[in-house]
This record gives sequence, structure tokens and C-alpha cells, in this order.
Amino acid sequence: MKKHPKNYLVLLAAIALTAIQAWAADGPLPAVFESQSRIGNVNGSLINGAVANYPAPLGVPASDRFKVELRDNNQTDWQPVFVYQSHSSVNKAQSASWVSFSFSGQVELRITPLQDASDSVVIRPKAFQLMPVVKQGQAHVSLNQPRKLSVEFNGSADHPLYIFANPLETPPKKEVGRELVVFNAGIHNIGDRYPLSSHTTYYLQGGAVLQGSFYGPGKLEDVTICGRGILNSGYQKSQHPTQGLHSNISFEDGSNIRLEGITCIEAGNFQIKVQSKQPDARIDIENLKLIGWNPCSDGIHVSDMDWKDHPVVGNARGMSLRVSDCFIRANDDAILLCDGVARSEMSDCVIWDSGMGASFCLSWGGHQPVESCRVDRCYVIHKYGGNPVFRANHAGEALIRNVRFSDIFIEGDVGSLVGLKIMNHRYDPDPGHNSIEDIYFKNITAEGQPTNNFIGGLSEEFQIRRVTFENLRIGGKVILNPADMNLKINNFVSEVKFLP
Repeated sequence: MKKHPKNYLVLLAAIALTAIQAWAADGPLPAVFESQSRIGNVNGSLINGAVANYPAPLGVPASDRFKVELRDNNQTDWQPVFVYQSHSSVNKAQSASWVSFSFSGQVELRITPLQDASDSVVIRPKAFQLMPVVKQGQAHVSLNQPRKLSVEFNGSADHPLYIFANPLETPPKKEVGRELVVFNAGIHNIGDRYPLSSHTTYYLQGGAVLQGSFYGPGKLEDVTICGRGILNSGYQKSQHPTQGLHSNISFEDGSNIRLEGITCIEAGNFQIKVQSKQPDARIDIENLKLIGWNPCSDGIHVSDMDWKDHPVVGNARGMSLRVSDCFIRANDDAILLCDGVARSEMSDCVIWDSGMGASFCLSWGGHQPVESCRVDRCYVIHKYGGNPVFRANHAGEALIRNVRFSDIFIEGDVGSLVGLKIMNHRYDPDPGHNSIEDIYFKNITAEGQPTNNFIGGLSEEFQIRRVTFENLRIGGKVILNPADMNLKINNFVSEVKFLP
């Protein structure tokens, strides 16, 4: 690509600004600016090369709750950070605001509440032990590594500020044999179900806001969606998935899919939905931020369950799922791990569970066997409703085995911590059943006192076998037997162990 001299770029910017001002003088600016291009390298406003602070897109209202500024260690001047806001479609008295920037080294944030005086501040996950300094009603937060945080004032979770502090990125470049579609900073109306293509990277620059959703029709492979932009599907109707999928991103039959860095908000139901009929498919999800309000707004739903829009039931054998460093706010299952997925890994994720589902759902069904599932270092910062944190409602023919949860922290009171069962229900098409075996919970810490816990097999043939709890702490107490956690176990469960 030809590089332009710096003065030429300044001249172009001045011309563009003059045009916009003239347009605005004649009437309101249009709500939508559309542009796609085959270009490369925009990092936002760099502060000493260590912080990428992205531009505020024209036409997007700023949060009425917070003002946020940042600076790095070597910077004395505060730089404003644009604060986005999403309003709940379920409870009009709730909203979520957030900032998104990228950095390396160390940064300091200064947060000013705009509506209420700051009497107290909590930063979640509390396990990170980040203590804000409050000066003159402003909260100062220092970071020395990328984090996903919820900053909550005056003991209320109704209007949190999320801090999405990303690692610095290298924007993708055009490669031989591969398409690159770039959405520049600004508002883009891509429409419902913008069709994705194989062997293509879709890059959402920081400051880009896409109104619409992405859809992978039919068989696709080698698709990447990445960047620091936003995908807003708030126009979608809230409905049960059996009436049709209304997702931020969905694939009918996707293989070698990579999702990284973007923020997805306000899906109608399942936020991310992926199926694959291709053997040994890989799904890689990293640094994704999801904000869903509606009922049935599962976070990451990779499963055998077909629903209405998918013509073939069931994943192919050998699917692998890797999820890391994500923020998931969901009003149903935050993640589905073992539903027709042979190997799944999840690590370093923050979950806000609004109550209609589980924080970690092993299975609703699934036909293909599950070889392994490992979940490490995850943080449930809110858990509402009576559904379990760890749940299986397994009605499929898949044998689920070798599942391990370690270093999981659950904040606040929850009604149910563990709920594993083999059962019948209407969502799984398989006529048969199978067992669940070798489930290991290690270093699980629950702040509250969950009282409704259960493990239940279906029959002598389809049992739950070998469930181990090691260093399970509930309300500060190490749990050493089922009675200590009010765990109900039926006759089709064997070898449940508790270790200190």
C-alpha cells in the first residue's frame, strides 16, 4: 500500500471535517455511515505507543452514567475515553456502560459518576484484589495487565461500568488466497444476517459500530471476525430459539472459526451460535465481550441442538472449542461446553449470569461423544435465579467424560451451585441416552450459601459416576461431605468423593 505523507493525511482530515460541519449545518447528520475497504493499520489514538484509545463514532450517544479518562505511567494529561451504554430490554431501570481500549505496561483510569455521588466502589472480580482510590468523588483504578472488570458504585449492580482493557493488537493484513474486509471507525448498517464467506477475515476497527448481525449460511470454513469494534443487534426481536435464531453471530456449518476482540450487544436470543457438520472442526473464541439482556440470551452456544434455522441435526465428530479471556453477560446459559463437542477448554473468563440458565452448562443433549472438558480460572461475578452454577440436563446419546473445573470463584449468594442430571426433555432429538463420568471440581470458592444442590442419574444403565470435589469452599467452609452442602444424590449415582 502506498504510504501518504503526514501533511497530506492532515489535509484530508481537515477536508473531511469541513464537509461534515457543512452537512450538519444544513440538517441533522445521517444515522448511518457505511464503508468497507481493503486496508490495514489503524490503532486508535496512541499515547506514548502504549495505549490505543479509540475514537467516538458520530451518532452514538455517550453514557449518561459515567465519564472516564485515562493516562499511562509517563503521561500527566488525562485523555477522555468514550463511554458506551446499553439499556436493558427486560428491566428499564437497568443499564450497562463500558469503555474499551488497548494497552501494554500500566495505565490509570479516572471514573466520574454523573448521576450519583460515590459513597462506595467495588471492582469485580473481587479475586483480582483491585482496590480503587476515591478522590473527590472520583474512582481511580490502576491496571498493569489487560482485564475484564465491572465497577459498581454504592452497592448497586443496576448500572455497572465495564472496563474492557484489551491487549494491544496488530490489525490483519491482506494475505494471498484470503479476503480481508475492514469496517472503519464509524457507524455501519450491515443489516440482519450479513452473509459471511469462507477464507475471509472481517476486521472491526476500534470505534466501529455495526448495526446488524453476522450469519454463516451453509458450509463455511476458515472465517475470522476480529478487532476492537462493536456489533449491535439491538433491533432483533426477543423470542425463544425454537421460533428462529436471533444471534449476534451464528454459523449453520462452520469449521475453523475464530472470534477475537470485538464486543457484541443486545442479541434477540443466543448471542453466539455455532454448529459444524465437518469432522474435527475448531472453534476459537478469545477476548470476546458479550452483553445480552433478553430471555434465552445464551452467551456461547456451540451445540448439537438444531433449532429452527439449521437444516441438519448434530455436529460432526471431533469438534474442538477453545474459549479464553472473555466477558459474558447472559440471561440463560453463559456457555454450553459438552453438547456434541469432543474437546472443550475455557479459561480466564468473567461471567455475569442474569438467572435464566447456568453459568457453566455441560449439556442439554449431544450425539457425539465428549472426550474432555477443562475450565480454569473463571469468575462468576453475579449469579441470579435458581439455576445452578454448574449444570447438566443431559438428554443425548453422547457419553460425557473427563470434565474438570478448577479455580472457579463465585461471588454473592447463589441458590444452587451444582445440578447434574440425566433426563428427558424436548430439546434433544436423540431417542437414546448415555452416562456422565469422571467429573472433577477443584478449588471452587462460593461466597454465599447455595442450598439446592443435586446429582441424579436416569437408570441403572445411564448413571453419573465418579464425581470428586477437592477443596470446595462454601461460605468460607471446606466441604467434606454431601450434607455440608445439602447435596441430594439419587440411586443412579456412584463414587462421589470429597477431598480437603
